[in-house]
Amino acid sequence: MGQLIHFNLSADFGFFKKPDINKFSLTYNLPPKPAVLGILGSILGMKGLNQHYEENLEFEELQEIGEVLVRDYKKSKRLTKNLNFELVKEGLERLNFKDKEELLLLLGMLKALNEKEFEAAQKERFQRIILSLSLELQYPEYYKKLKHLKIGIKPIGDFPFNKIINKYNSKNSYFGGAKYDNIIISEQLLIKPKYHIYVYEEGNADVVGELFTRLRINAPIFMPYLGKNEFIANFDDIKIIENISPLVPEAKNRVSSIFIRTENISDEELSEGWEMPKLGGTRVIVRGLPQGFIFIEHYPTGYLNEGMQYTIQLAEYTARTVEKSRIDFVKSDLFRINDELIYLF
Repeated sequence: MGQLIHFNLSADFGFFKKPDINKFSLTYNLPPKPAVLGILGSILGMKGLNQHYEENLEFEELQEIGEVLVRDYKKSKRLTKNLNFELVKEGLERLNFKDKEELLLLLGMLKALNEKEFEAAQKERFQRIILSLSLELQYPEYYKKLKHLKIGIKPIGDFPFNKIINKYNSKNSYFGGAKYDNIIISEQLLIKPKYHIYVYEEGNADVVGELFTRLRINAPIFMPYLGKNEFIANFDDIKIIENISPLVPEAKNRVSSIFIRTENISDEELSEGWEMPKLGGTRVIVRGLPQGFIFIEHYPTGYLNEGMQYTIQLAEYTARTVEKSRIDFVKSDLFRINDELIYLF
């Protein structure tokens, strides 16, 4: 058993960017799981995507040295001489990297010794430490520490939420830089999105316990937001939910939250539903509105690799009963919470 907390998450606007096209930015209708974990991480004071990007830039030279060391000692030695050791040391301290002292020692030896003195075993050890550092930098802190959590999401109110296209120019921004005077940026925004969020942690539930405390007293370490800094997140109805257990679903269930499908979209669903234009491999299907609706979206459930590309699966939200023969739930993913069936993933 573990512990589960519930809270409502909302904002005046929301923006969960789809990596589909470059001309303008579309938003997911549902907050991706990595985005929800990012919100939880900000409440708990964990480093996010910006810090992750900066740390990777900071250690690119070290990774290059590790890659060329065996095949080109002279090049690795030149690269080492150009390193700022103080900056490297400070960066390693911020990471709390376990092999930092040995890495600094080997860097010093590489800088001072010739190839014959810097033995093959030292080269191999240096490369293993650099590989370990690369794994440390693979994902942002919040994702490494929170990816074990299971979450549930249930939209509140009229869903899918209304959207607007927001346009603005960004003079001398990173979109265009000095080469362009003005860049017109178009973004699709959700209007007043609101969701029930469930967070479940198995075992001792230390993370969920601290999260509940900070939410209850409204004391996030970093200000959470829904996709952009100006869309400050609001929280209410914060509570711990006791006495929950995973269920084996019956033949049919009314699932009140979104759930992850194990099957692709059928031809029948395509023929009956209204499909939004397919862009970059993602699609949204909505049918049967306003009653008995089915909403299906290609949805990010995690990060695929260190390039921070999304793992995409089909998410469905429906007012209908769900037949087990069509949707194969994993036993531990379905929970009965306050007389509702909630899917945690």
